[in-house]
Amino acid sequence: MTNNKKSLKRINHAILDRLVRILYENGHCRRTTIARKSNMSYDNCVSYLEFLEKFGVLRKMDDNGSEIIALTKQGMKMHKIKLNVITCNDKKQSSAVYS
Repeated sequence: MTNNKKSLKRINHAILDRLVRILYENGHCRRTTIARKSNMSYDNCVSYLEFLEKFGVLRKMDDNGSEIIALTKQGMKMHKIKLNVITCNDKKQSSAVYS
């Protein structure tokens, strides 16, 4: 990914979650596809992808001359933990409603 893009001033965790979820559900995507699926501008999406890459959550790969983005094992683990937390919270809330 290129370094000539503007850096993020504030990190929106909901956007990070959305990007990781998109990659988790699709396996791998090109940057343009990720930007479109996340409903973000291309430049802003690339900035977030660079941020996630720095922390080892995703990696770049070459696919016949095109750059594709995929989650690393760490990124997949992070998403699964998030899903487990959400599932546990949903179970607690639904059991409290029916108690």
